[in-house]
Amino acid sequence: MNKNLKVFIIDLDGVVFQGNNLIPFADKAIQKLKSKGKIPLFLTNNSTTSSIHLAQKLLSMGIECSHSEIMTSGIAAAEFIKTTKVDNEMGIFVCGTNDLRSELTKLDIKISSPDTCGALLVGQNPNFTYDDLKHSVWALQRKIPFIACNMDPNFPSENGRLMPGCGSLVSAISTASKCIVNYEIGKPNPRILDLLLSKHRLNKKDCIIIGDNKNSDIELALQVNIPSVFINSNPSQIISKDYFEAKSLFEAVELLL
Repeated sequence: MNKNLKVFIIDLDGVVFQGNNLIPFADKAIQKLKSKGKIPLFLTNNSTTSSIHLAQKLLSMGIECSHSEIMTSGIAAAEFIKTTKVDNEMGIFVCGTNDLRSELTKLDIKISSPDTCGALLVGQNPNFTYDDLKHSVWALQRKIPFIACNMDPNFPSENGRLMPGCGSLVSAISTASKCIVNYEIGKPNPRILDLLLSKHRLNKKDCIIIGDNKNSDIELALQVNIPSVFINSNPSQIISKDYFEAKSLFEAVELLL
């Protein structure tokens, strides 16, 4: 294991916190990284909450962090839409939270109705309703691009309980509309990592990814050929050649420093 790596790309849900609970010693792990001159950055498929609100949440848990050190799939989606003009500048119908809408409006992207939008963007939404499903289907009936913040089926919450993820909502919309996703924005798409690193003028060769999802965190690391640590409270007895394993972020940091 290369102990000279400078940049630690850390997932949030299931690595730093579960729901509103800090995972034990995650704050100490991040403090230790900073004390050793390392750069911790946070890369999350969470599109429910803005980077500003996530930074406030981390601060309430004793972790000092600027919102610029957090990249969410919501920010990445907004950047993608702004750069590609995938909506033909007709605006986006957002099936998601107000925080997700705010990431778009920060970049002057128009929020539109199902009947006038140029694309549909689906993000995680704990208040997802039948009306959200219905309006998304109506939008897709117009043969517009279908954008998903991510395809994670679930994510960990308090007491180890799994919560339905963005991918579950996307699947419901896809089933009802008989339309497939055209663009998946979050991990394991390398674009979201490139966006975070470019904002900080950092290079992938200096990075390691730490996450608890093989299909997003570890797969992203494999795609861009950088090392990774899979956080697993019940580590496998079989040693993988593709990634390292640790029971927690704290244990991972102890191994890496």
